[in-house]
Amino acid sequence: MRLKPVKILVALLAVTTISSGATAVISYQRDRLPYNPRPEEFPSSMPIAVIQESTLFTSETTVDYLVQDTPNSDVSLSNSKTVVQTPQASSTDKTSESVEVESETTSTSEDGAAEESPYHEVEESYFDDALFIGDSRTVGLSQYGRLGEADYFANVGMSVFNLFTTAASDTNFSKTDLSTLLSQNEYGKIYLMLGINELGYPMESLMKQYQSVVEKIQAAQPDAKIILCANLNVTEEKTKYASWLTCENVKKLNDSIQDLADEKSIYYLDANPLFCDENGYFDATLTVDGVHPTGDGYQIWADWLQENGV
Repeated sequence: MRLKPVKILVALLAVTTISSGATAVISYQRDRLPYNPRPEEFPSSMPIAVIQESTLFTSETTVDYLVQDTPNSDVSLSNSKTVVQTPQASSTDKTSESVEVESETTSTSEDGAAEESPYHEVEESYFDDALFIGDSRTVGLSQYGRLGEADYFANVGMSVFNLFTTAASDTNFSKTDLSTLLSQNEYGKIYLMLGINELGYPMESLMKQYQSVVEKIQAAQPDAKIILCANLNVTEEKTKYASWLTCENVKKLNDSIQDLADEKSIYYLDANPLFCDENGYFDATLTVDGVHPTGDGYQIWADWLQENGV
């Protein structure tokens, strides 16, 4: 079931103090807010741009940023203003045909022999026993690209560091933590979409925690297929204010995530070709704020996931 945003007008002034002492002031004026994002506190090594990443815009949006630098961040935004005009999501008017991506059906083994790909097109009911875990992008997917009767354990600012201490709710379950959700349900597939919020951490500590998360999920759901999803890039414009989010850094993270996949019980999916421009960044025509897909973009993503079942 797709949730329809309610038409409201919100004027919000949020002041968030990061543990390092830096202060971010963000003001919003919104029309059609699908949910009320809230800034989260992160360790001092966390880039301040996570506050921008955790904001999902779906209509004309005016955003003013006033950000002090932190010792761990080389981003500096001063009185910058962004006005974004985005199309409204529609269940009947989809733009899937505007993006064409061919799915790989074969791969090559070490001896040069062709191997059949484990990925194939599936019915939407395939996702009835699926669980999607992720941050604000997964929140958007649950609202604009919902698949079957899948559960979505997602929240704004979700990361591998707070995954098991954060509570979330969905249409199929009330507010709970991930450990409880995993203990009370039996899933056939678990999609994990995390990493972009943590990209400011040292890669070694990030991936150590990511692997720990995968192991905990495996222990709780030993019979489930785990699908590790690549982090989507951001627009090139966004990297001017958050230099750690370059294509190169996101690719390094995604490559490390892919290394955890054994293609037996743990798989890897990369939807970036759906959204990238000729330079590898998020195509500005398919995103509402440089980070999140448009409503139609989420439907494109959902259709692609249905074409790449495991």
